[in-house]
Parts: sequence; structure tokens; C-alpha cells
Amino acid sequence: MQHAVVIEQLSQIQKIKEDLRTINNPSILFELRLDLDMTLLTVLKKQMLPLERCIVTLRSRNEGGNSRLNPFERKKLLEHLLEAFEFKYLDLEVQNDYPLIVELQKKQDLHPNVHFSLSTHTFSPPMYEHALKLLNKLKEFNVPLNHPQIIIKFVGRPDDTFDAIKTVKFLHHNCVNAIVLGIHHTADVLRYCGETLRQYVIFSRLDSDSVLSIPTLNALLTTTEDSPILTGLLGQSLG
Repeated sequence: MQHAVVIEQLSQIQKIKEDLRTINNPSILFELRLDLDMTLLTVLKKQMLPLERCIVTLRSRNEGGNSRLNPFERKKLLEHLLEAFEFKYLDLEVQNDYPLIVELQKKQDLHPNVHFSLSTHTFSPPMYEHALKLLNKLKEFNVPLNHPQIIIKFVGRPDDTFDAIKTVKFLHHNCVNAIVLGIHHTADVLRYCGETLRQYVIFSRLDSDSVLSIPTLNALLTTTEDSPILTGLLGQSLG
């Protein structure tokens, strides 16, 4: 499992570079939220962080982000980023980036050095029911769920912790690489026990000054992730 710290503005870069534990740890990735600060493109242009550890995200407003680009502008920018820079991960939204996802699949090979995070955010429970709909949609798109460069990222709002864990088990059973996170305190277990739950990446905020309502990187790094109580629960049949 890897950790990813969400970078919301260019001014945070210096703080990250001064934190040797973070910058020197190859298992920590950096999510560049271009929808929150487009000047973060400077990080790619000047290689201010290791590009092989960067996740490029342009989160739309209907998925909880701040991007106001129309579909045409969004597609053109994402295509430009793919061609211009050598970053490792690109976030594509299943709902909004369908044309680009289809185009990429028509190519003989995906971009050889890029992993694609196909993301979906839902804001009403139950989480498991939304995950079922997502999987059906991905199958309709003929997305290769077992391709090593494809990561399925699903963020939902669970009814309870049982709903959250049932969802993560379901998606991991159907996808080779999956990230399943929640937006309610009943889903905190998905972050704090990410190693046990076989999460591909767990996202965190840089520090307590962030506007994001997710744990800080330090909190996740210092939390014991392998819980015997949770492991016992996961051994049950969740149906």
C-alpha cells in the first residue's frame, strides 16, 4: 500500500520538500489537485517533485472538486498533460471522462508509464449499491478491470462501517487494483486500516491547516494499520 498526500496549492511544495521523511519516502505519492490551484502545473513543468510519484487530478465540481471546465476543455487539457509530462498517475472520472477513457482503450497499448485511476464519487448511502452500479458501468465501457495500469477509485458515503467494509471487499474481489474510501466517519476504517484492506493508495491531507476533511499524513503514518479485530471481521462472510 502507498500513501498519497493531497497538494492543494503551490505554496505547500516548499513545506513538503523540507520534510525529509516525506520527500525521501518513495512509498509516499503526491496528488496535484489542479482543480484547486492550476499553478500546480509548475510542479510538472519544473519537476519540483519526483514526477514518478505524482498523481494528476482535475476534480470536477459534480465529483466534489472545483474544476469549472466544460467537457471539451477538460478533455483537451487531460490529453495535453498526458503528452507533455512524464508523471506516473492520472485521475480520470468515469462520469465525466468517458470519451477519453474510450479513446485510450482503442489504442493498442495504454501510455506505458502512466497508471490511470478511474474515479467515482457518490454522496448518498448506501455505498455498496453505488459500487454495484459503478462496476456495471465499467463493464459496459469494457474497462479491463484486471489491467495492471488500471486503478478503480470509488469514494462513497456508507450507511455504517459494515456497508463500508462490504463495499471494499466487493471491489477488491472484482478489480486487481482498487481504492475504496468514504466521506463519513463510519468509513474511517478504510483509511486507518488500509494495509489490512489491501488498499492501493490511501489519501491524506498535508496538515491540519488543510480545508480537506480527511486525516493528515502524519496521523495515517503513525496509526497501526494491522488490526486483529478488523482481521477477524474480514474473515466473516459479508454476503
